[in-house]
Amino acid sequence: MIKQLTAILIAAAAFPASHCFAGEVLTVNLRDGGQLHGDIHVQTNDQHLWLRMSAGSTVVVRPIDWAQISCAQHGKQTLTTDQLQAVAPKWKTVATPRRVVPTAPVTGKSYAERALEALGFTTAD
Repeated sequence: MIKQLTAILIAAAAFPASHCFAGEVLTVNLRDGGQLHGDIHVQTNDQHLWLRMSAGSTVVVRPIDWAQISCAQHGKQTLTTDQLQAVAPKWKTVATPRRVVPTAPVTGKSYAERALEALGFTTAD
């Protein structure tokens, strides 16, 4: 308990509220050697760090058990798991919904018609 309290106090001193980086990319290093990049999702709780990762219009939100995390990095700052868990509530973000505008097929044909043509099938008109 004292070890956790010490980690929380160190994290609070190292990362005051005025220096929170909500919405900015965090690198999470996993104990199995994996590495994930994203921002802390609002679902983060005592059991899991929920990391939101996105590329283009695709967004993936996944839970990571705190025990699987070896450390995290934000910019030049390296955080232990205890420090990350202490500051995570301040860094949680809610995604802003993106407006995705579907593009029309270039040929004027539907995607299904184009797929059939690519596979060598003909469509009856």
